[in-house]
Amino acid sequence: MALEFKARDQALTIQTTELHRRLTDLNGEAERLRKMQAEYVPRETYYSEREKLAKDIEEIKAWKNNMAGRQAVIALVVSAGISLAFWILSRINGHP
Repeated sequence: MALEFKARDQALTIQTTELHRRLTDLNGEAERLRKMQAEYVPRETYYSEREKLAKDIEEIKAWKNNMAGRQAVIALVVSAGISLAFWILSRINGHP
């Protein structure tokens, strides 16, 4: 009977030691997970921001195309103005 109690006592000591070790590991894991979570963006936020970014990109592309069209018109007007100025100067100087 004493041998049985001694064996149970040893088993309980081993079990307690192992549980304590596991709990210590889990406590450290919880802290590590909290730190890791602070570095990540939630999925909903990611997709929401991605949509906003896609809209912003489309607006920038539209603005760029608009500016390219305006630039072409300005270049045409400036070119026509310079040509007209040279034509007028050539007429003033007597060149046909």
